Amino acid sequence: MIVDPGRLEVARVAQHLASGYYAFLVAHLVAVNPMSINSLPPSPVLGTNPTGEIRRKDGTFHTLDLRFYLDLLREDQSLQSHFLRTWAMGALLMLGDELGAHDYFDHAPILELVYHLRNGVAHGNRFNITYSGKRRLARHDAHNRQAAVKSRKRLAAAVVDGCRDRHQSDVHHFRSDGHHFVRANTESRQP
Repeated sequence: MIVDPGRLEVARVAQHLASGYYAFLVAHLVAVNPMSINSLPPSPVLGTNPTGEIRRKDGTFHTLDLRFYLDLLREDQSLQSHFLRTWAMGALLMLGDELGAHDYFDHAPILELVYHLRNGVAHGNRFNITYSGKRRLARHDAHNRQAAVKSRKRLAAAVVDGCRDRHQSDVHHFRSDGHHFVRANTESRQP
């Protein structure tokens, strides 16, 4: 069996992003633990908080107070929520971009789902299915019914209305039985 090197590379990126999310979650759990303060490196100057450096492309760096930002993360529930969502959103954007570089291969439903979820994330976590997006949904199903890992949650269906010109198009986003799928229905309307 000949394996397409492009597919193999994108599969590796997807696995790396999924594993990275779990590693990020573990780092989050460690950071919000009150004992995590003991994991900070010692300060070079007695009586001051330890500092860290964020290196810039030009070789300079930004210095930050590690204790301050660790305390901020531990105490701010809203920041914790954003902290975890940011990784997931960035991973989805990156995977969508990798798939886009390969024209989404065979447009399998799970890959098409990534396409639409990536666009939703990129546009403020809102689905704004354009005319071309509706045409794409009419050609390619977008769902995760055959995914290897599924949630046990059962959520109600949500409907996003499409444009109401000569064609009536509704795009349906469903989450049910651990599946997420997107479907476009297009039916002709008389003017």
